[in-house]
Amino acid sequence: MENSSAFQQLPTPDVTVFHDKLKGDAHDVFQRWRKQNPGGFFLNQTTESKFRFHLSKCYHLDPSFEEFDGVVSVTSKPKICSADKQALKEWASKREAEVVDCDCCQKEQ
Repeated sequence: MENSSAFQQLPTPDVTVFHDKLKGDAHDVFQRWRKQNPGGFFLNQTTESKFRFHLSKCYHLDPSFEEFDGVVSVTSKPKICSADKQALKEWASKREAEVVDCDCCQKEQ
């Protein structure tokens, strides 16, 4: 999806995109964003047009915020982030993307 229209459009003021292909230090910046926004949300791209909705503190994605550092980049797949859940839903809707909830995060909401 990196070359698709979804990523050619600028993010909105309420939504930030972290992806290795957009910024070399995206992993570190995303992890820092998660720490600074414990009540935030993010979409993890799973296919060209499908995303999984997570809480920023989701344990599927490095609960220590350090486990993957230097080992693997968690932003090899785009992460679309916001402190506003509705802003993420609107971002996805504008791009006609399918969004499914993370089963574990859904239990915590």
